[in-house]
Amino acid sequence: MLPTAAADADGALALGGPFTYAAKTIELWMTPSGLEVKGIDMDERVTWHDVLGASATSSTLTIHKCLRQKKFVRHLVNMQIQGTDETKVETFARAIRYMARMHTSHVASLPSIDDMAAQSPPPRTCLVLINPIGGTGQAVHIYETKVAAIFKAANICATTKLTEREAHATDVAESLDLAAFDFVVCVGGDGLANEVVQGLMKRKDWHEAIQKPLAMIPGGSGNGLAMSLLHGAGETYCPENSAFLIAKGRSQPMDLATTRNATSSSYSFLALSWAFMADVDLQSEGYRFLGSARFTMAAIAKLLSRKQWRGRLSYVPTSADNAPPPYWDLESQPSVAPVVTLLPSTFAPVSDKWTTIEGDFSLFWATSVSHTASDVYLAPGAHVSDGYMHLILVRGVVSMLTMFNVLLEFETGALVRNPNVEIIKTRAYQLQVDDDAFFSLDGERFAGPTVQVEVHRGMGRIMTLPIGQI
Repeated sequence: MLPTAAADADGALALGGPFTYAAKTIELWMTPSGLEVKGIDMDERVTWHDVLGASATSSTLTIHKCLRQKKFVRHLVNMQIQGTDETKVETFARAIRYMARMHTSHVASLPSIDDMAAQSPPPRTCLVLINPIGGTGQAVHIYETKVAAIFKAANICATTKLTEREAHATDVAESLDLAAFDFVVCVGGDGLANEVVQGLMKRKDWHEAIQKPLAMIPGGSGNGLAMSLLHGAGETYCPENSAFLIAKGRSQPMDLATTRNATSSSYSFLALSWAFMADVDLQSEGYRFLGSARFTMAAIAKLLSRKQWRGRLSYVPTSADNAPPPYWDLESQPSVAPVVTLLPSTFAPVSDKWTTIEGDFSLFWATSVSHTASDVYLAPGAHVSDGYMHLILVRGVVSMLTMFNVLLEFETGALVRNPNVEIIKTRAYQLQVDDDAFFSLDGERFAGPTVQVEVHRGMGRIMTLPIGQI
C-alpha cells in the first residue's frame, strides 16, 4: 500500500490506498496538471481544467468530471473510486476540490495533501433567475436537465427563482441582498440579463451592486452574451458548456455602457441597433415561438419592405497606442451614476476632435461583444472587456442582393471582408436620426431621435474563464 501523499520525481502525489475502481486495484495520483488513475491495463488521465470537484460518501470517493463528448458538448461524468479509510477519503476529496478551483497554469508543484485539504474552498452560492416563457419556453427544462447537476458537482449551492412578469428580474435585482449570493445566473435570453443590470443600476449602492457577477445560461431567443463567452473560451454553444464556464470560471471584468437620450439613461452590455437591424430585432417579437429563427423571418420581411433610413453619426476616433483605462481605476469614489467623461450634453455639439458621418444608412449595429446572437458573429476580435464599441455600418441605399449577402455573412464573421461594410472601433458615439425611428438596445426598444453611448471598461463583472485559461 502506498503511504499518504507519496511523491515521485515529477512532483506527483500518490494518494494513500488501496483503491478500487471498475473492480480493479488502482493507484490514484495528483499531479500539477491533473489526476491519474494507474493500474494493470489502466492509465486514465484527466486535466484539472476538466475536473469540477469531488465528494466523499463513507469510503467512496467520487470525482466529478465535465468532459467534451459528441459534438464537443460537455457532459458530467462521475468516477466512483472505493477506498478503505473514510477520514482519508474525505481529505482527498477536499484536496481535489482545492485543485479544481486553482488557476493551474500557475502551479509548478503541489502542496501537501493536508495543506490542500485545509485550503479547500467553501461552497459558492448563486441566485438562478429563470425566464420560463423566453424563447421556445424551455428554460426551466434546460436548467433542471442540463445545468443543475453540473452546479452541484462543482459545489455551487443554487437558489432558483422563476420570473413572473416583464421587468420582474429588475425588481429582484434592485432589492437583492448582495451578501446572500456570490453571483447571479440568468437562464434565458439577453433581455433577462438586461433586466438584472437595470435593477442593479437603480440601487443607491449601484457602484457595489453592479460588481456582483452575472452568469449566463442560454435559454431565450437572443443569446449573444452567452455565445460571446463560449466563443472566447473555445467552447461549443450549448447550455452544458455555459454551465461549465460558470463552474470553472471566476468573476471577470465586463464592459457596460451608459446609453442615453434626452429624457432617460439605460445601461447596456451587448448592442444597440438602428435602421434595418433595429426593425428586425424588435419586429421579430411576433415570431418569438420560432426561437432564434425569428430573426431570420423578420429579416426577410424587412428586406422586402425597401425602407430607407437617414442619420448623423459622430464618434471618438481611437488611438492604437492608448487603450481605454478600466473604469474603477479612474472612479473609485461612489457617485450618483456612472461618470461620463467623453459625451457632450444631449443637445450640445460634439467636439471638433470627433469624426462625423451623415447621410443614408442601410445598417447600423454597435456591439461590445463578438456575437449579438448565437448565430450572429458581428465583431470578430471584440471582447467583453476590451473597452470599445464596435460599430458595423452599411452606408447609402444598397440593393436587396447586397443586403442579403451581408446578412448571410453574419453567421461566420465574413462581413469584415465585405467592401460594403465599415467597422469602426470607438469609446463613445452619438447617433441622430431624422425621423421618429426607434433604436433597439439589448433587444429592447429605446427612444430617439438622438442616442449617446459611452463605454465604461470593466464596470460590471461576468462569470467566465480567466483569459489565461482560455
